[in-house]
Amino acid sequence: MNKVREVAAHDPWWKTNSASLRQGRSLALAFARRDLRLRYTQTRLGWLWAVVQPVGLIAALTVVLGRVFGLPPDGLRQFGLNLAVALPGWIWFQFTVSQGAQSLISNQSLISKAAFSRSALANAKALVGLVDFAVGSV
Repeated sequence: MNKVREVAAHDPWWKTNSASLRQGRSLALAFARRDLRLRYTQTRLGWLWAVVQPVGLIAALTVVLGRVFGLPPDGLRQFGLNLAVALPGWIWFQFTVSQGAQSLISNQSLISKAAFSRSALANAKALVGLVDFAVGSV
């Protein structure tokens, strides 16, 4: 016989328990370490991909959009520099949003069986993206 228990939030979302935040932080770090190990130990070129992806995208966008807009060489150089500043942050944001949502879907069985802060899964993906951002920005 299934018992149904209703859970209701009594406090607003901005009033969080500090112990819950600490637990979520350590859990997010553990998930991030797991994801980074899986991501970079299975391939030899894993860290290189974190550099090649933004550099290749900057080069491709500079060439293609430079031709579309008919930029002179000085304008093309300035456009490339603007892309080099803005694109790594955009890649991190895009990775965090898409992978954060995907982490909740792919870990659905873990979410339904264990009681923990669900934001830890999305925060872990944000940390993994932040590592990629740091490597790609150098």
